[in-house]
Amino acid sequence: MDVNKNVLRNICKIERKALNETYISRKSLIISKKIFQLTRNYKAIATYSPYNKEANPNNNIGNKILYFPKVVKGDIFMCQTDKLVKGYKGIREPSKSNCRKIFKKNIGVIIVPGLAFDKKGYRIGYGSGFYDKFLAKSSALKIGVTFDFCVVNKFKHDSHDIRMDIVVTDKKIMFIK
Repeated sequence: MDVNKNVLRNICKIERKALNETYISRKSLIISKKIFQLTRNYKAIATYSPYNKEANPNNNIGNKILYFPKVVKGDIFMCQTDKLVKGYKGIREPSKSNCRKIFKKNIGVIIVPGLAFDKKGYRIGYGSGFYDKFLAKSSALKIGVTFDFCVVNKFKHDSHDIRMDIVVTDKKIMFIK
């Protein structure tokens, strides 16, 4: 039976809200070590700044060039920056003045946050569709990140939803076929 996306989105928001910082830090360290291993052959990767108790994939990223998303007029573009500021919905992102934009075709790996994922690699985010639009025309390796309790067998996905190539949690790495 397929789980309704909105129901699952709300359940994961509630469960994540109950997490304490020690749990998040410990699980994030495990996740970031896995990300480091998966991306060891890439010099530059697109990642995200954790928001609303998301796992932080950037703890053990190594000596890589990082690109972070910036939301502009309903779209995401990736920027290299040394400084993140509060932006869209309070999410830390590059400032307009301190942003060196990278073209989508130059990104080899994109690390994508998710409230939940299913075992086919489909993602549930906050419902804005920014990542799906951004990922739609990207040939980059797509790595979804969440806590293990937010992975389900299956949910009904929409035609515009983009599958991840890999989903990383604190307990497993799922290679999607």
